[in-house]
Amino acid sequence: MLGYAVVTRRADLPAYVRRHGAVGLLAGAISVLGFLAFLLAAQSLPLGPVVALRETSVIFGAVLGAVVLKEGFGRRRIAAAVLVAAGIALLAWPR
Repeated sequence: MLGYAVVTRRADLPAYVRRHGAVGLLAGAISVLGFLAFLLAAQSLPLGPVVALRETSVIFGAVLGAVVLKEGFGRRRIAAAVLVAAGIALLAWPR
């Protein structure tokens, strides 16, 4: 994304970074910490439940998109969330 912005909007980039750079760095740091937490959990816990828990982020992302960004939450997103939840349940199902 940054490379595309440099090529297409080079003049606008410094002002945008001044305005939103701190939020971008915070989001990047949280993303890295979240992935490191997943790797740590995957090392020391059974992988099935860890992966199932990680997949819930897709559902949270859809809900945040609907609530915060005012995106639609129609039948397709509901069906996708139900499928993800079903997959999580199958991964976490005791054998």
